[in-house]
Amino acid sequence: MAVLIIAILNSAMNFVALAMAGTIAMTGLPAAAAATSYRPVIVWGQCEVTQPPFKPGAECGTLEVPVDWDRPDGEKTKLAVSRVKATGNRLGVLVWGPGGPGLRGTNAGISTFFNEDVSAAYDVVGYDPRGLNPGQVRCTEPDIKAVQLPTTEQEFQQRVEYNRQVSESCRAQTGALFDHLDSISDARDMEALRIALGEQVLNYDGGSYGTMRGQLYPQLFPDRVGRWVNDSNMDHSLRTGAQFITDVTLAVEQNLKDWSAWYRKTNGGNGDVLIHRARAKVALAKDPRLMESLLSDLTILSSNPSQWPDLTTVLDARAYGGDLGQPADPVRFNPVAQAIYCSDWNVSLGGWSGFQKLRRELGQKAPRIQIGWQTFNSSLSVLGCQGWTGKVGNPRRDLAKLDRPGVSVNIRHDVRTPYTWGETAAKQSGAFHLADEGYGHIAHTPSSPGDPKSCISEQLDTYLLTGRLPTRSSCPAME
Repeated sequence: MAVLIIAILNSAMNFVALAMAGTIAMTGLPAAAAATSYRPVIVWGQCEVTQPPFKPGAECGTLEVPVDWDRPDGEKTKLAVSRVKATGNRLGVLVWGPGGPGLRGTNAGISTFFNEDVSAAYDVVGYDPRGLNPGQVRCTEPDIKAVQLPTTEQEFQQRVEYNRQVSESCRAQTGALFDHLDSISDARDMEALRIALGEQVLNYDGGSYGTMRGQLYPQLFPDRVGRWVNDSNMDHSLRTGAQFITDVTLAVEQNLKDWSAWYRKTNGGNGDVLIHRARAKVALAKDPRLMESLLSDLTILSSNPSQWPDLTTVLDARAYGGDLGQPADPVRFNPVAQAIYCSDWNVSLGGWSGFQKLRRELGQKAPRIQIGWQTFNSSLSVLGCQGWTGKVGNPRRDLAKLDRPGVSVNIRHDVRTPYTWGETAAKQSGAFHLADEGYGHIAHTPSSPGDPKSCISEQLDTYLLTGRLPTRSSCPAME
């Protein structure tokens, strides 16, 4: 054990130089710190008993990282880490990067996210992003009961005030960490993880919001990148909150067009009429929470053809059966996820007038859905950043071309991370872009026991195991 720690510490001696060199790769990224005594080390031990339990042989540990990477000798925060070692011919470390934002990477030690041949070849490592350890972020929820999707200026201002009070409460009770939850800090944490593990390079497979880290790390530390998969990509070059909302709205609109065509073929009726009648009946109730619930159903149930019969059922109930659905809950209290998102994007909508203008435009572009559910009711809530106080620590930027950009994959009909986002990110970085022509979210998933691998898994697993890029640019939708 002592030999291992010495090796890790020796590896860490180059940490600052590497961090500083990494910032040069991408114009506009903040400069790294100067000389520091900080040396990243993981203290490994047994995993706590959880339900579901960690896998046999899993190890768990803690990694301390600077709260502010510009002050590496200052205050520290702790990250939980898990590792399941390779059982076969070891190729290195494969970091699993979950989305959210704010999902736990240590779940890599509990659940299976890769097929057996990939898991056997790598130490599969995951870590919980900063802010997720119990007690790290402390907040008081405001008394304001703001609706998720405002329909009046008063409701909009209530939402803004709710956001302001949440951010100020969290900052006052949490301290400096609350202003350093952005994805650049997260990417630098992953470099500390690499050094603590004693690895020359990291390999990565991250999905959804995990692609923010997955896109930034190679920009900061291009010489430390091995085999790299970004699945269901974000597009950090989006310039406005309005563009973010427009993209996710148009993705849902396309799925509703597809459902409507299926409905006509299956039932011989006009699905668009059913949508508009259901919307009109809900609107008459003059309860914005019922409209939020309808938009949620339209989004979720149109996102996969297997759910299209369910969408038909709930629309029939609203349009003709008198069942308007259950009112949506008030704004969900999820300050860590919202803080990460608001630290990564400047998504101001220009107040109530700007929001109203956007809604009118979307009503023309997307008459079925009119506004995407992610606008207001998810961890990527643009409305959740209106009135949010604090700096945008990781403002939007284009990605720079890379020598080893890896593979980017997006699903054609994904409503959470629209397909165009993956195309843009791949074009900017030079990554090989692989299209999944199906529906859903997250393309690279393990096969069920006894089932063959999907086309996507065949392409990406081969890349992770051999380094050979995919031999095709698209894979058909899975039945």
